[in-house]
Amino acid sequence: GDSTLLNKEPIWKRTLKSLVLKRIYASVDTAFYVGTNNSAYFKKYGLKDHQLIFAPHAIDNTRFSQNTAAIALRNSLGVQPEDTLILFAGKMTRNKNPMLLLKAFKNIANPHSHLLFVGDGELSLKLQKQAKGNPNIHVWPFQNQKMIPMFYQACDLFCLPSKSESWGLAINEAMACGKAVVVSAQCGAAADLVNKHTGRTFKSDDLNDLEQQLSYYLSNPLLLKKAGSYARRTIADWSFEVQVKNIIQRLHHA
Repeated sequence: GDSTLLNKEPIWKRTLKSLVLKRIYASVDTAFYVGTNNSAYFKKYGLKDHQLIFAPHAIDNTRFSQNTAAIALRNSLGVQPEDTLILFAGKMTRNKNPMLLLKAFKNIANPHSHLLFVGDGELSLKLQKQAKGNPNIHVWPFQNQKMIPMFYQACDLFCLPSKSESWGLAINEAMACGKAVVVSAQCGAAADLVNKHTGRTFKSDDLNDLEQQLSYYLSNPLLLKKAGSYARRTIADWSFEVQVKNIIQRLHHA
């Protein structure tokens, strides 16, 4: 599992959950945790350090890092070589919070930046209406997994402004493509993958904080590129290979 303690819940719910989960986990010999926040969750409900084995949340890093038609995509959007392209890829839902990113981008109003949304969902039409007329904001429909690496490769900066995210594999995908990330602190992956070298975090649903973090990179293109390179190196250790190795090692010692 990849559950976390990031979301605040009513006392009655926390109490009931604690009673039930502690009873369930009392029968568990080993739990494979995907990251720091997930480890804290397991410990909260009774598991000890010796029962926890790291199995990093991972994607196919190699597939996402391969060269794609990124330059052609940037050209089709009218993005100049010196411009910064910010990407949001995911479901257009209230929880994913794409409207916050749209507001932040409009408020910053940097003429040398573009914002690309890729996905479908309940907020798609609203997003399209509010983006209409702005040549630097682009809204694309859902893309299958075969095509999605191209969008990560084309961007300079990836943003995930979710109000709640147990992990956020899109962060892995962007970093595998060598991109810096700006993500909500409510994303489970933030504790492990996002730091001053790979990107920035902001307080969930805080428009001003998001604007500050985006502006930091929009005004520092060299730091943005450096962060992307560091992100690629960082995510190399969050792989299927490490995940499988750690699981097999635990099974051999069971």
